[in-house]
This record gives sequence, C-alpha cells and structure tokens, in this order.
Amino acid sequence: MPSPHFLAAVSAERAPRRSPWLTLLAACVAPARCVRCGRTRAALGPRVFCADCTPGDEPQLGELSGLSIAAGGAFEGSLRDAILRLKYQAAPELAGELGSWLATRLVDLKRHSDSKTNHLGDAKEVKRETRAMESAAPVSITADAPAARGSQPAPLLVPVPLHPRRLVERGYNQAALLAAALRRPLGLRTKMTGLTRERRTAVQAGLGAEARSANMRGAFRARPALRGARVILVDDVATTGSTLAACCEALHAVGAEPLGALVLAQAGS
Repeated sequence: MPSPHFLAAVSAERAPRRSPWLTLLAACVAPARCVRCGRTRAALGPRVFCADCTPGDEPQLGELSGLSIAAGGAFEGSLRDAILRLKYQAAPELAGELGSWLATRLVDLKRHSDSKTNHLGDAKEVKRETRAMESAAPVSITADAPAARGSQPAPLLVPVPLHPRRLVERGYNQAALLAAALRRPLGLRTKMTGLTRERRTAVQAGLGAEARSANMRGAFRARPALRGARVILVDDVATTGSTLAACCEALHAVGAEPLGALVLAQAGS
C-alpha cells in the first residue's frame, strides 16, 4: 500500500487558483487550445483538454519498486497523445498546461484518499481511542513542540534527468518543465540539478521489466547537496518503475529520502 504520508507531503490542497475573469481575458487575447488536438477549447476551469479529448479515467495512486506513485491518469488515449506531443513534437509549452492539469488531479486524488481514510475503522475502535485519550496524562505544549513537529525539511521536487546528449537533441527536459509547472501550485521548491544522468541508456520502450532494470542500474548520480533532503521525483510516465528505482538508489547513496513520485501517466508494464 502506498505510504499515507506521501500525498500529505505534496500539500495538494494548494491547487492552482486563477480568477475566471483573468482566464476569460487571457482567452480573448490568445484562445486556449486543447493540449491533444490543438482545437480551441473552453478557457474557464482547470481543463486543458477539449470536451472531446478529456481523459475519462481517474487519477491513480499506486506503488512501483517500493515507491509511491501518484499519476494523473493511465498512459492511453488523449493523455498518451498529449504526452507524446510534449516529448517528440517540439512542444515544450505543453508542459505548463499539463503540469497545471496534474496539480488539479492531485487535489482529486488526495481528497479521495482522505475520504477513504476517514471511513476506515468502526465505532468500537473510535470509542477505544476516545477512552485512551481521556485517560491519558495532559500534554504540556511548549514553544519547542512546533519546532519538533516541523523539524523535517519540506520536500523538494526533483525531475528525472535526461542524458546531456539527449537533452541537446530534444532541446528540453520535459520532466524538468513539469517540475517547474508544479512548483507554485504545490507550494514546493525544486532542485533541477539534484540528479544527473551518468550514462546514456537504451530506449526503454519494448524492454521487459528485468531488461529495463538492468538498463537503468547505475545510470544516475545524486548531488551531495541533497544529503538529508526529502525528495519527490517528477517524470512524465512511469511503467515498471525501473527508472524511478535507479533514481532512488542514487538518492539513498547521498543520504536523501525519496518520498514518492509524481507523473503525468501510469503505463502498463
């Protein structure tokens, strides 16, 4: 089961809020277009897909290679098409739109997770906890208490890096652009160069789980400056989790703590 503190660390209540009047004004100047088909779409609200292209599935919370993964949806249909446009059709501007979309999906995911958590347990358990609290000794609240509770550093958003040669070929790292787009709505800082790619790996598409894992092993290195940091990885797609697992291995090597990963889509292995 994914770690329950992962979504709490994301602080997804801080959803991007924009005045509908400002949105309408922006739409008059530059009409909003669907990130998949490019057609003009309704500008009001958090939608970045037109009515015909809006993904029908729900956001997902799962686990791959022991790491909690929060995904905007499944890697199929309209979402798959939009991600492929972002990666392979020289459309870096889509990252901002898709990042905002992912932030709103995280809000839905967190609310759903909180709702399920609130309904766990039965009345007897609640009564037992209430009696235990009533019989417990009073707790002294001192000035040190908030500091103790807040002693952990806020998580950092760290994008999965591209190899320098591939970065030159593409012109941008879509994961870094997504991390930049998520920074403000999630209220978190980014560390764009927290991870580096040490060797160029074979394309993962078409490889099985074991081959993917072997392909990515030792491919990343974390900056020593991340020692003690709590990290949330950002990438476009998660399939078997081999890339994210290799990133976690590099983070652990310098004493950083990976909390989970945010991705636009979860693909089947």
